[in-house]
Amino acid sequence: LVTLIGGNSGTGKTTTAREIARASDAALQLIDDLRLFAQRLTAANSHPALHRFDNPGYLSELSPEEICAGLIALTEVLSPGIEMVVAHHLHVELPIVIEGDGLSPRLASQRSFASRDRDDRVAAVFILELDERVLLRDLTARGRGFGSWPPNLQERFVRASSLYGAWIREEARALGLPTVSAQPRASLRERVVDAALHPQGVGRV
Repeated sequence: LVTLIGGNSGTGKTTTAREIARASDAALQLIDDLRLFAQRLTAANSHPALHRFDNPGYLSELSPEEICAGLIALTEVLSPGIEMVVAHHLHVELPIVIEGDGLSPRLASQRSFASRDRDDRVAAVFILELDERVLLRDLTARGRGFGSWPPNLQERFVRASSLYGAWIREEARALGLPTVSAQPRASLRERVVDAALHPQGVGRV
């Protein structure tokens, strides 16, 4: 009923989620939309973790490790809102695919969401890519302004994305959640669906 797709940036999450939602006649919710909504209703001084990356140029002042820490903090801020969306769809029994790098493995592993039992109605999969050369290639091809960033800023973000992916991998492993490799892209949707349906039977990245 509810499919959660997380992972680090540049791994094909949005495209895969869109394809799965279309094939299953489910709604699609981008976590980025929830983040933008929350940012609009808050201020940086009251919610610094939520607004830390408002200006991409600010990334140049941070190390890759600091950027990664900021991404982890962002998942914690977003988790209560994502939890309510999951709970609502469990209540109204309308299928939805929720995707984004703001998905916390800890949230995805919960047994209940806002007091609504998970049962077998929530599936979670994390798509990962740790190779920085592949990430640079795919983030550049994706667009969204990344190609116009200075090379040093691109490299810094790519390194941070790889570190964040490694953190997700360790968290997911500890919590028993399935992870799949972003490559090859041609079979990504099928592998994500298989991992969602058979979480104990898939290989680990």
